[in-house]
Amino acid sequence: MLHSALFRFVLSLIPSAVLVWFDAAEIFSDLPGARFALSQAVFIASLLSGCGVFSRALSVFRAKRLNEEFFVAIPVIFGWCYSVYYFFSEEFESAQRLMFAPCACAISAALLSEYFRDKTRPAGSAYSLIGSIGTVPASIFRNGMQTVLPADEVRVGDIVSVRPGEIIPCDGEVLAGRSDIDEKTVTGDIIPIHRAEGDEVLAGSRNISGFLTIRASGENALSRLALSYSSGANCETVSFSGKITAAAGALAVLLPIVMLAVFAICGNGSDGAFYAASAALMLCPCGFYLCESLTELAAARLCLTEGVEIKKPYALHRLCRADEAVIDRTGTATVGKLSVGLTVPLADIDEKGIIRLAAAVCSEYAEQDFSAVVEKCRMSDIAVPPCILPEMLPGKVIGIVDGQRVALSSLHEDILPYEEAYPEEFSKYSSARLLIFADRAVGLIFLEDKLKPNAIAAIDGYSKSGIRTVLVTGGGGKGLDAQAEALGASEYFCGLSASDKADYVSARKNSGKTVMMIGDGVSDSPALLRADFSFALASGAEVAKESACAVLRRNDLRDIIGARNISGSAVRAEKYSAFALIGLRAAVAVESAILTAAVGEYAGLSVLSAGIMLSWLPALVCSIGVKK
Repeated sequence: MLHSALFRFVLSLIPSAVLVWFDAAEIFSDLPGARFALSQAVFIASLLSGCGVFSRALSVFRAKRLNEEFFVAIPVIFGWCYSVYYFFSEEFESAQRLMFAPCACAISAALLSEYFRDKTRPAGSAYSLIGSIGTVPASIFRNGMQTVLPADEVRVGDIVSVRPGEIIPCDGEVLAGRSDIDEKTVTGDIIPIHRAEGDEVLAGSRNISGFLTIRASGENALSRLALSYSSGANCETVSFSGKITAAAGALAVLLPIVMLAVFAICGNGSDGAFYAASAALMLCPCGFYLCESLTELAAARLCLTEGVEIKKPYALHRLCRADEAVIDRTGTATVGKLSVGLTVPLADIDEKGIIRLAAAVCSEYAEQDFSAVVEKCRMSDIAVPPCILPEMLPGKVIGIVDGQRVALSSLHEDILPYEEAYPEEFSKYSSARLLIFADRAVGLIFLEDKLKPNAIAAIDGYSKSGIRTVLVTGGGGKGLDAQAEALGASEYFCGLSASDKADYVSARKNSGKTVMMIGDGVSDSPALLRADFSFALASGAEVAKESACAVLRRNDLRDIIGARNISGSAVRAEKYSAFALIGLRAAVAVESAILTAAVGEYAGLSVLSAGIMLSWLPALVCSIGVKK
């Protein structure tokens, strides 16, 4: 099925071709009245096919903005008005000066531009995806009764109960209970956070291990995320073709006015109106947008060979200008999965014994830190012993192994006594777990989210290209300084919410930087949307992929370097095609002027019409030449 804009373009070609044929073959040249009536009827069909162009031109004019369609609509209306005025004026001599054909060709060219504009600006659904995250039920105590209501009906001060495994429906303060909370959706951090009485919890987080009673506050993390997303549309920086379009459009409006004034002063208003209308149609910017869209679509196809799927080709011209990269840490620069980084014995049990006991009590659970211990045990070819009565409690898991009570704790009060003894390890690794065997501490297990090897190579490539790198995360700062140094990042920030990341990107843009954002999570989506150009990982959240300008299909940050080179090639090809189009228009203008003087308006208007219709040719030729 044909795209609607393409279908309208194909329909518009019929009246355009008929009117050009009228001019070239001088149909009804001896019957000007019949020629005018027939041309008018055919031109109305062209207007109907391009009515969207004129309605959008009117809309942007009312909004006090000007775009390509406005600058096309003005010359077309001017040419049509001139033709009608000339036919009914006393100065009418023949139908040679009727300008219906060039006007129809301008409409067809504008519809072709609309088709390619739609192809480079696909509609996304990320906002609706973000909204769907918040549609969770809330168990609320009201009037001495417990009722289940939608999350958006929770009021300030409501008492909400949250069972293990449920999503927390609102921001609030823990009144009773303690539990481990997975805040990955909100902050992007994969390490569960232990919360107890008096602590704050965020809407959208998942309660892992214990029952919680929460008093709802007036804030809502998901609402802030949606608000930050909705207000974060990335800016429309003007491309080279956009600047040429604006210049040509302004000239198409101003030059005819000057020509009319000059011819009127010279006493030859009829000729002045004809030449002014011809100049307006020749200068109308239909076709210049094709210089941008065709090269960007060609570049987008070429980027696929580099493992990058361009979702917003219209933003490609910003990528080659990027001079700062903001990279989310968890899952983007790192593996996004916890692993055992170090084991420290505290008693007469060796490293293998510590891993063996810890894996035994963790084997029944699939949380990030538990699975990391079990995976370490299997990689070390250690048999996991059976665990009797395994149980998950807030902040720890317990069980009986080898006839003794074993616990693996993440509680701050259990681990605190060892922080002074091992300051370097606690600062280097993301999280620590204390293994307790027979009521005595026997070992510390340090967990880390390792850096991707390709991330280190990618950031080195960014630095060589003059791009400054900043590492950001919504989690804590443990191990962040060491990772930032290993990556070669210029700066790093921790504890940033989704809105904080978006605000940081906006602030860097306001300081004059062209910002490239790379992320993979829901909390990255507002920043991905606000960046000049953004990348999401194919393994990331759907919201992130819908928000980003491109998706890294191989999850390899090095692929961005190739895409950036292609972007630069596309911008150069766009400039070449714009200049080639200017040359083509100039040549057509000279030829039509010569033919108008030597042969007559029929020949001149035919050449003028052909010149407008061939607007796509330079752009197509240059788009074929887009290379890495």
